[in-house]
Amino acid sequence: MFFRQHKERADALQGSLETWINTRHDKLLRQSMDDLELLDFLKEQLGEANLSDDKILLLYGSETGNAAEFGQIVSTDLQKRGLRVKVMACDDYDANNLGKEKTVIFLVARCARLVLK
Repeated sequence: MFFRQHKERADALQGSLETWINTRHDKLLRQSMDDLELLDFLKEQLGEANLSDDKILLLYGSETGNAAEFGQIVSTDLQKRGLRVKVMACDDYDANNLGKEKTVIFLVARCARLVLK
C-alpha cells in the first residue's frame, strides 16, 4: 500500500492545481469569445445577465454539411435584419445551457441511404 507522508501538503497542492486549471480554462474561454459573447459572459458573472430579445442561437445537425451550410445562410439573413446570431453544431453545444437561451433554432438534415436490390 501507498501512504502519503504529508497528506495536508498533497491536498494543498491538489487544490492549487485545480485552481490553476480553472483559471486557465476561464482565460482561454474568454479569449475564444467575440466581443458580444464576452459582454454576455461578463454580465452573467456580475449577476446582470438578462435574456436579450435580439439574440438567437442556431444549432445544426448534419452529416453531409447541408444543414451547416444552410445555417450560415440563415445566420447571414438574420444578421442583415439586425439580430445577433450564434451558429453552432448540436454536438458542440452544452445542452445544460438551453434554459438560458430565449430563442433557439434547430436545423437538422436527414441523410437517407437508399439500398437498391
